[in-house]
Formats: sequence, structure tokens, C-alpha cells
Amino acid sequence: MTHWNEEFEALVRDVATALPADTPLRADIDLSAHGLDSVAVVALIMRIETTYDIVMPDELLQYSNFATPGALWAVLEKVRNEGAR
Repeated sequence: MTHWNEEFEALVRDVATALPADTPLRADIDLSAHGLDSVAVVALIMRIETTYDIVMPDELLQYSNFATPGALWAVLEKVRNEGAR
């Protein structure tokens, strides 16, 4: 089970607009089926970079990395652990 912080969950819920508030944010939820489109991905990237004071490397800006909360959290943790900035 992936354990992310409340900030991350809030960021994801803001773009997954079709995900009911009372539905748990599971690691395997298909974000595109819950409102994440290309415009929302760009906004999410910018908010993640600002919130976590990181820069998402271009090579990580792939659909698969934004497909689920679990995939996105894994990428975020990778970037944070590598100290990318």
C-alpha cells in the first residue's frame, strides 16, 4: 500500500474532479476516468513542483506516470529522493 501525505491527496483530488469526496483515494484509481485530462495534468505538475519545491524532469512527463495516484506518488518520491532541483 502506498502512503502519501495529505497535501498530495488534496492535489490529486483537486484534479480528479469526478472522484466522489467519500471515495477513498486508492493507489490504483484510473485518474483519467476521474477527470484528469491534459490541461489538468499541466496544472497538477505545476502545483506539485510548487508544493514540493521540485522540478519534474522531462523524461518523467509520461502518461503512465500520471495514470494513477500510486504511479504519480512513486515518481514524486523518486524526484524528491534524488534531490532534483
